[in-house]
Amino acid sequence: MTHNQNATVIPKDTSFLWDIVQKANEGDPDAIAKLCDELNGSNAELLISACGDISHQALMSLLEAMYSQQEGFKLAALKSMKQLREDLGWKNSPRIEQMLIERIVLAWQYLHWAEMTNNQAGKCSLSQAKYNEERIDRANKRYLSATRMLATVRKMALPLRIDVKAEVTVAESKSSAMVPRSRFDLVNSTN
Repeated sequence: MTHNQNATVIPKDTSFLWDIVQKANEGDPDAIAKLCDELNGSNAELLISACGDISHQALMSLLEAMYSQQEGFKLAALKSMKQLREDLGWKNSPRIEQMLIERIVLAWQYLHWAEMTNNQAGKCSLSQAKYNEERIDRANKRYLSATRMLATVRKMALPLRIDVKAEVTVAESKSSAMVPRSRFDLVNSTN
């Protein structure tokens, strides 16, 4: 990735971080030491999201493939995906749900891109048309699988509610108070 592609990720006032990352990538020992310090400092979250978060890098590479040098479309797509994350409750979700939400957002973006490129392809060979349809089907399956998994995880996280209804007559409560019972006696209804 070039510096320009990451300009939207690393704010200008911290662009020195990108220089450190570039030098560390080239093997500069001083830059590697500085990068380690930054990864343990106040810029850690920024560096991790910009450079160490492979899902973010996959998303940025998809946007690069989709929009190439069209920075306006990229920014609009990023805003749209941010809104989708918010709509799915990313901010208040546990980490596992956040990871699934990221997967949904990426799959959603890819699915719609595959549909758009198929629609824009115009006339193509039968084999290319078949490939495009299969690509869309696979993308749709990944998207639906991610949404289904998020729903499953959220269902599993719901608190379990058990209603127990106990009825005790006056005669039963008096007799049980007089006779001590063991654990087995409580289970065994013949006593």
